[in-house]
Amino acid sequence: MNDNISINFSKNGKEHFPLKSIIGLDETKTILTLETGELKTDTEYDFYITDRETKSKDEFSFSEQEYKISFKTEKK
Repeated sequence: MNDNISINFSKNGKEHFPLKSIIGLDETKTILTLETGELKTDTEYDFYITDRETKSKDEFSFSEQEYKISFKTEKK
């Protein structure tokens, strides 16, 4: 992957978008590290990594237009 990563909100909006910043890809270009903001308990978060800017080092796009990332924080 190149170092350009395209990430979008889900239909749930900004309240469910946990990202503070994109740290970047590791040296193998297979692991993406993202920094989250402060997360609330018992809350669902989600976002999409899209093929708009995210491409392989040879400039190939994803086989899908977007990949959904979602998780829920636990109750306290």
